[in-house]
Amino acid sequence: MAQISITVPDGIAERVLNAVCKYHGYQDEIDGQPNPETKVQFTKRKIKETVKSWAVAGEGVVGRDTATTSAEAELNIED
Repeated sequence: MAQISITVPDGIAERVLNAVCKYHGYQDEIDGQPNPETKVQFTKRKIKETVKSWAVAGEGVVGRDTATTSAEAELNIED
């Protein structure tokens, strides 16, 4: 399996972690209990979900472009 690695400088790592958690609605507690998913686990999951959504969207664009090219070639309407 291929890996994609992101390096965040130590000086801003906590800031980035907190920003991702805030943006995506991380909760320290769920129903009065500590969240079993840490901020780091949550952030990694959100990054994976984002990359997956980019891949799906990208493949959709490729499919659309292929269909458009095919249709343009097949639907030759002359004056």
